[in-house]
Amino acid sequence: AEQFRSSLSGGVYCINLGDLVYNYMTAYDDYIDAAAQIKCPTFNVIGNHDFDQTTLFDTALGNMYFETYINIGRIHFVVVNTIMYDRKKADARYGYGLDERTMRWLENDLSFVPKDRVIVACSHGQLFKRRGDSPNGSHGALQRHYKEYRDLLAQYKEVYSWSGHYHDNFQYNYKGRGEKWGADNIQCITVSRCTGALRLNEYLNSNGTPQGYMVVDVDGDDMSWWYKSVGKEKDYQMRVYDPSRDAQGYVQVNIWNYGDCWSVPEWWVDGQKVADMEYHPCADPDYLETYAKVTNKTTRKYCAPSESCDIFRVKPAPGCKGGEVRVKDQFGNEFVSSITW
Repeated sequence: AEQFRSSLSGGVYCINLGDLVYNYMTAYDDYIDAAAQIKCPTFNVIGNHDFDQTTLFDTALGNMYFETYINIGRIHFVVVNTIMYDRKKADARYGYGLDERTMRWLENDLSFVPKDRVIVACSHGQLFKRRGDSPNGSHGALQRHYKEYRDLLAQYKEVYSWSGHYHDNFQYNYKGRGEKWGADNIQCITVSRCTGALRLNEYLNSNGTPQGYMVVDVDGDDMSWWYKSVGKEKDYQMRVYDPSRDAQGYVQVNIWNYGDCWSVPEWWVDGQKVADMEYHPCADPDYLETYAKVTNKTTRKYCAPSESCDIFRVKPAPGCKGGEVRVKDQFGNEFVSSITW
């Protein structure tokens, strides 16, 4: 990240979407030192692993370490906590949403923002839809104060809801879908763990996403983004596997930042389009090889391969010895990756 930052000009900012210290409250000093090396203003979201979990039943008391260390044109950014630790029992799981204090703060903050502005909401748990939610409902709908903040944000030109937490990349645009729990102006973007699979920290996440981070370009009230894999350039947006990596002989491609507004990936051979590729989520072949080398039982539990992968496949014609996958993102950028065998 430091090397990539040095290649950029103009205003550059960093947003960490949570889980800064992974339950080690004494590690905040180390995190601050590491973040300072990027040499740009860094805004931080509190994650569930940034709470002092020895303090039970009160969300505000559990974030005292975070608040001690972290100071929190046309786009208005807000950073909110969506992890609710005020549980009734010590062994209960934390909840999601906005507590009363944060909800009232958000109302007050946005009361000064004209309705024709773009809002970027950064949180750890997604405010709205996450991968796996049903078409007619939303994980977000179960969250505290959901209807209040949904109705509040629905009044603005565009809303981009950014989150971390779920260990994979996921994008969803409510526009034109008529979903009960969404609003046409809201897009959800979830970003995978930047350090690889949980407790493994190899170069891949458990769904095959490389170590990396999202790069966001802002121009006035226009916003675009792309996934920056560590050590790779912008055009590295997918990994293609030859037929020998699949028991049924398919060519597979993992497009880790794929979203519902991207084009359908195409299979080309000798400069000609052969077919649209079939969506076929399954475990990433490279990650399966990485996972096979893990021997610690606890680590294997936490870094098990995920089938929440944006993998597509196509059956190559007999005698075919290679081709290329072509796909466009929602901003019109075309990415091409070739494979031979």
